[in-house]
Amino acid sequence: MALSGINLEHAKTRNRRVVFEAIRRHGPLSRADVARLTGLTTQTVSNISAELGKVGLIRASGKRSGGRGQPPLDFEVDPSGGYSIGVHVDQEHVSGVLVDIAGQPVRDVRLPVGRQEPEALLPVIERAIADLAGTPALPVSGKLWGAGVVMPGIFHSGRLGRGDAVGLAGWSSYPVEQTLTERLRMPIFVENDATTAAIGERLYGVGRAMRNFLFIFFGLGIGCGIIIEGEPYRGSHGLAGELAHVIVSPGGRPCPCGNRGCLERYASIYSGYEALFPAPNELAAATMDKLQAAIESGNPQALRWLEDAAYYLRIAIAGIENMFDLDALVMGGPIAEPILDALILRLEPLLPSVNGILPRQGERIVKSQLLSDGPALGASALPVSNMLFTGQNAPRPSEALPDYGVPSAYLLFGNPLDGFSA
Repeated sequence: MALSGINLEHAKTRNRRVVFEAIRRHGPLSRADVARLTGLTTQTVSNISAELGKVGLIRASGKRSGGRGQPPLDFEVDPSGGYSIGVHVDQEHVSGVLVDIAGQPVRDVRLPVGRQEPEALLPVIERAIADLAGTPALPVSGKLWGAGVVMPGIFHSGRLGRGDAVGLAGWSSYPVEQTLTERLRMPIFVENDATTAAIGERLYGVGRAMRNFLFIFFGLGIGCGIIIEGEPYRGSHGLAGELAHVIVSPGGRPCPCGNRGCLERYASIYSGYEALFPAPNELAAATMDKLQAAIESGNPQALRWLEDAAYYLRIAIAGIENMFDLDALVMGGPIAEPILDALILRLEPLLPSVNGILPRQGERIVKSQLLSDGPALGASALPVSNMLFTGQNAPRPSEALPDYGVPSAYLLFGNPLDGFSA
């Protein structure tokens, strides 16, 4: 593969991102600390920190004492220097959260949804984003970095891939990202729910103590987010982690993907609905609350589904563990916690895998700390990661400019919509 150079202006932009990310993740830090972490000279760090401070992205947090000479000045991220929005779309609700650049939730919204077609669901997503962007008594105007939207399904370049996501009819090949960007006049980044849940868990949940884990996401279907060496892994085309379509029962139940015996046909919440409500007219009225009530009351169909789901999940988990050297598998998503607890209980004993070769310091299966909050929090990190690490993503050119004011961060890091790649 041919190597490509980088011009001076792009190098300066990259260095700004590196310095800001070091302070964001590890601060408060002195200039010398940042220089050691980034490999940049102290003078370069001093120049960049002055630029970041001038536009309000970082601030002085005081001086250290106990050393010789003038105590070094520490810097930390200024939470009010920028904001991002995360939105999670599931079968029943659109949930949104406004987060400052220090990662702290500021405000949230939750709106019910009815019909799932784009013409019905898109206005609900737009209303949630617009409501959060117009948060009163907060200096959001001119500081909004964009919004992340997470939905079930296979996404590539902001479009839902082959077929419809489970429970979201009519979205095949729909340009979700482009449509929302043009309507809302701000950077919008669309990602699948499992990857964003894994990102949220890495930033705010049990994943903070792990560098390598897979997040098994129970929405209406099943997803899988992969974190390798602390960063999300998407694969060559953004399609990594399609655990739902791993075959666990050769020749088994037919799946919309064209295969038979896929995991999603046995271990998803939707498969639980099918077990409990086999008649089509009943299936349309299925809800998480009804499934939970059936399990707690000892309904035979619901309990049989739990046993089957655990059986096929054991097979998938053994394969995952034999493929990856993980700290743990994390399970979560917008699944009712009692259902998740019952499912995890029935996974024991897990099948033998390479994870049993060496002594382990923790459990093989860990429950998410965030559960239903994870996808929205993970989505709020998408504008930040696309601003700071545009080289990790396919460029998404657009002529749209934010109606909510151009964030000063664009001047230092580049507009994430202009196709710039560090």
